[in-house]
Amino acid sequence: MGNACCIPTCSCASETEQLLLEGPLRKRVINGPGCVCVPAFTRATVRSGVLLDESQYAHIRNDLHGEISSVRGPHLYFPGAYEMVLERLTVISLSRDEWARVQNKTTGQRRVEVGEQKVYLEPMESLMDRGKGYLIDEHHAVLAKDTSTAELKLVVKQGMYIPGPFDDVIQVQEKLLLEEYEVCILKDPSGRFSFYHGSNERERSFFVPPFWSLVQLRWSNPVVVSRVAMDTTPPPTHKMVSRFDLRPSFMNYEFIARTTDNVELAISITFFWRIIDVEAMILKTADTPGDICTHARSIIIQAVAGYKLLDFLSAFNAIVTKHILQSGDRFYNERGVELLNVEVMKFHCVDKNTDRVLQEIIQETTERLKALEKQRSENEVEEARIAGEIAVEQNKSQLEMLRIKAAVEQEAANAELVDLKKGHEKRHAIIEGGAEAGKIMAFVEGMGERASDQVKMELYHMLRRLDAIKAVSGGNATLYYTPNDVNLSIESLAQSRAHSD
Repeated sequence: MGNACCIPTCSCASETEQLLLEGPLRKRVINGPGCVCVPAFTRATVRSGVLLDESQYAHIRNDLHGEISSVRGPHLYFPGAYEMVLERLTVISLSRDEWARVQNKTTGQRRVEVGEQKVYLEPMESLMDRGKGYLIDEHHAVLAKDTSTAELKLVVKQGMYIPGPFDDVIQVQEKLLLEEYEVCILKDPSGRFSFYHGSNERERSFFVPPFWSLVQLRWSNPVVVSRVAMDTTPPPTHKMVSRFDLRPSFMNYEFIARTTDNVELAISITFFWRIIDVEAMILKTADTPGDICTHARSIIIQAVAGYKLLDFLSAFNAIVTKHILQSGDRFYNERGVELLNVEVMKFHCVDKNTDRVLQEIIQETTERLKALEKQRSENEVEEARIAGEIAVEQNKSQLEMLRIKAAVEQEAANAELVDLKKGHEKRHAIIEGGAEAGKIMAFVEGMGERASDQVKMELYHMLRRLDAIKAVSGGNATLYYTPNDVNLSIESLAQSRAHSD
């Protein structure tokens, strides 16, 4: 900065500088490069220009009328004689899924700018916040609050959601998808419960409405709670449950009971149970597993107190099952649950010396059972061997019986076949005899009364012999007949013809 002088002077400025000349009556600027002769009583000040690149802009105030304007880069800006640079700012670059919320500090008005673009703040504006948009699809929604009206709204329209000028996003909400066996509970603004069942197609998927809340129950961990009861160090732990599974499930529980002969036992029990009525459950209890185990603990302590140690050892599972399943049905039904089964998994004496004796008893009992089981196995093996031999003999006997039966059936079939052949031969002989008799009768009747019956028969037999001789002579075989076989003579033939005449 120069000083006013009563005599003229010379001042110079480069390309990026300017001279501010302040005289008695006015101010003026001369932009470089160059040199200027400064008049008398005038102060000359060299000041740099405002160099702005593409990502910058500046706010300029005019001191004469108070107006504020903006200058955007890229640009080398030289302020006027009465102008002053208030601030140099960086442009707000928004990508496609980004937004920026801007507020006017004078009027309080807000506006939201959405990318993809460059945002320049006006002189009286400030950046409130910026962020990315929220992608809404079938399984996601946005719960937002309008700060101007305090109204909550659930935005489910699919696409990119950009908050409005007065919108605050509270959370991105996932759609609840229930399985067939699940139930959940919603509480409306008035405190009433609504039950949603996965088995109902219209209720199995939904968004939690504004001012509604998903009901969560704090269920205790029975194993940890029971260990606390046994003076161990781990603190009780819990789990938050909002989806209630209607399928059968199990849980383990440990507690201490005392027999009538004053032996302290630590008993571990497994409960098999299921929820049958969620509405009854939530109206009666906030800790279903804790209620089941506490109630069962009371019953078992009373039951064990009525038995001596050895009596309890002989039938511990039957004792526990009998007392729990038969005495607590109403208690469980009132809480909307069903106790399916109870099993004693293990137990031991709290006192180490007593537990050592107990283990010896158990070991001895185990050895005895092992011996009995071994003997039983050997007996079963011997029985199986004898049964196998009996089966083999029975099979042999059955095979022999089948063979004899088959032979008898074959003989019967052969006899039947012989009878059939004999019948056929008899019928054939009858037919041939009938035919031969017919021929004889025809021959005899043809000769009439001209010859006696004896002559007729002799003549017939002689003709049959001639036929036989012709049949034999027609072949290649040689056959010899005796005179008695033929019994032919010219005399007999002549006599036969004479009789026939």
